[in-house]
Amino acid sequence: MRYRGVGVGLIEARLPRPPTDGNQGISAKMTATTAGDAFAHDYSSARARFLGQCERLHIPVSSYRHPQPGPGGEAIYSDAARIGPAGAARTLLVVSGNHGVEGYAGSHAQVALIDELAREGLPADTSAVFIHMLNPWGAAWRRRHTHDNVDLNRSFVDRTIPLPVNAEHDALVGTGFLDCLRAPTPGRALEAMAQFRRAHGDDAYAQAVFQGQYDSAGGLGYGGSAASWSHGLLRQVAGDMLEPASLVALIDLHTGLGPFGIGTLICTETPGSAETAMLRAWYDEPFVALLEDRKGLPYELQGDLAQGVRQVLPAARILPISLEFGTYEADRFAELMIKDAWAEAQGNPDDPEVEAIRCDLMHFFYPQSALWRDMVAQRTKSVAMMALAGLAGL
Repeated sequence: MRYRGVGVGLIEARLPRPPTDGNQGISAKMTATTAGDAFAHDYSSARARFLGQCERLHIPVSSYRHPQPGPGGEAIYSDAARIGPAGAARTLLVVSGNHGVEGYAGSHAQVALIDELAREGLPADTSAVFIHMLNPWGAAWRRRHTHDNVDLNRSFVDRTIPLPVNAEHDALVGTGFLDCLRAPTPGRALEAMAQFRRAHGDDAYAQAVFQGQYDSAGGLGYGGSAASWSHGLLRQVAGDMLEPASLVALIDLHTGLGPFGIGTLICTETPGSAETAMLRAWYDEPFVALLEDRKGLPYELQGDLAQGVRQVLPAARILPISLEFGTYEADRFAELMIKDAWAEAQGNPDDPEVEAIRCDLMHFFYPQSALWRDMVAQRTKSVAMMALAGLAGL
């Protein structure tokens, strides 16, 4: 189950690639969708759509201000909304923006799902909680990482024990890769990575790029040295909206890997566990249990959001899934991660090349295709209904 060109193996490459709307998703034109108004084109418009939908449907919202400003100096927030009763035993938790810029697609899906649930209602003793832009800085600045250069979805590790080691990233750093990130253009870093791949192979390359690491703050996939602002936010939302739920079905919305527009369910639970079996029973295909297919995932995945939810709700049973929507080629994904690291190392957000990289990230993770965005909205609604049906059966 090896994803083409990279060896990360997350998504079945044989899945059909549906046609786009004729522009391959790269167009400045904004069009309307079944989810409502015109597409959000920046953080402020995405937040306005989410808050507007909640206000229209009389859904209460709690807002949490981030300590850093957006690119225009504006205040930025994560917002949380709940449909259904406070204190419900069962909760569907839908999160966007774990990886910053990927949150635009997640926001679009949340707006559509809120409308669906408000119209259709929820099962008894069940609530639905939405965290909009868990990493609002990354969304506002069109970056995947947080304001302190942390990959949030690698940061929820147990910090009371030794942190995981990424030997391949260490080897990459040993080649002088971090110095290449400080070069005037990203070309040196891209060439250094290409040389590393030729010398060490696809699996080592995938591990260096995608696994995450905890030793090099300027490197790829840095998981941080301490809990971040978003960790505290998650704990606040747990106290404000999730407790005392005993069952929580998590849907963590992501984009970037897999066939265009296809929403693949990714399970990172322990192989053979009751949780893995239950998630398989709840959900349809495409479903990938990463840890059951070691050939398809040549690295350890640790510190993801599922671990974070378990940390803030230790008494609850957590049934987590990531819903990953494919965009473009995986090699392009890796290239953009390297360019993003280069942009971070430059320390100059006004640099025209840095701005061009931010635009590329936005287009890659949030294709400007009406077809793609409708597929995201419809698939998210379908998966949420499966989760609610599963919760109702417990």
